[in-house]
Amino acid sequence: MDFREPRGNLFGMVQMTKEEIDTFLGGRHCASLAFENINGYPGVTPVNYAYDGRAFYIHCARKGERFESLQRCPRVALCVYHDANDEADADGMAEHLSVTAYGEASPLEGAEALRALDLIAYQAGKPFKARGEGNAPFLSALDVYEIVPAHLTGRKIPWRSRPKK
Repeated sequence: MDFREPRGNLFGMVQMTKEEIDTFLGGRHCASLAFENINGYPGVTPVNYAYDGRAFYIHCARKGERFESLQRCPRVALCVYHDANDEADADGMAEHLSVTAYGEASPLEGAEALRALDLIAYQAGKPFKARGEGNAPFLSALDVYEIVPAHLTGRKIPWRSRPKK
């Protein structure tokens, strides 16, 4: 599938370089998973995620809309972003950063799923939840997925958080 490149916007959107994307994804940010829900409509939900430089990892309970939807159609988009409000400079300028990955959510099992759960715990800032084999009992209630991006794009949008004086 071909993906078109972003065209920009009124605020002066700039594409992030691969290095900027990797640096950004190494931090702790909000993420939303978009998918085709079980009714055929777009679905979106916040998720904890991890990124290891090659793939994203997410998990969900083995019940509910997200689980059923991913079983039916594994194509997803994952958007990682942060709110720039707290990072404005003295002139009120800030950048809104976001990275969107498009791919298919592939289920992981066993040691691969446990590794992914540990990565997610560390990325979420909850290392106490990274228990390796100690997380094995949770695999009966969780599905863990790997998303290898077919397309990855990062955007920086500069904006002024307050009017010029």
